Amino acid sequence: MIFERTFDAEVVKSVITSPEIWDVVSDDSMNIETYEPDPVGVVFITVTSNNGEIMGLFTLAVVNSVTLRGHIAILPEFRKISGEIALEAARWFIENCGEYTKIIAEIPSIFPNVMAFISRSGFNKEGVRVKSIMKGGVLHDVHLFGITKDELIKRVL
Repeated sequence: MIFERTFDAEVVKSVITSPEIWDVVSDDSMNIETYEPDPVGVVFITVTSNNGEIMGLFTLAVVNSVTLRGHIAILPEFRKISGEIALEAARWFIENCGEYTKIIAEIPSIFPNVMAFISRSGFNKEGVRVKSIMKGGVLHDVHLFGITKDELIKRVL
């Protein structure tokens, strides 16, 4: 697997706007037809197979001087190896995000499969923001997860 930062908006859009991923990453304020990646506020890292096939990407956004907000988006045909991809993403974070000591994730309550995946990946549930995302005209809770760099190191070594 190859992890590489990309500035290619078309590659990012091809992953983010795939129906299975768009449903998870968007809220009612977003439009799939007009979506444009934010190259300033978010770092996009492509996940590519050794034969050059895009498997997905992950995003990182600075929260503060020690914390990044992350999201991993794995295309459906590669979800059977999602655990391996998450483990390699953790290794990438450890090797490339020196001063940052924590990754957080925010998962809407209507995606229990995503919450289960992130829990299996070692993230700890840290709280809930009640009724804080609008999806399909309905307000939903957002569950907060986090993992420290020390916890990641223990998982990957």
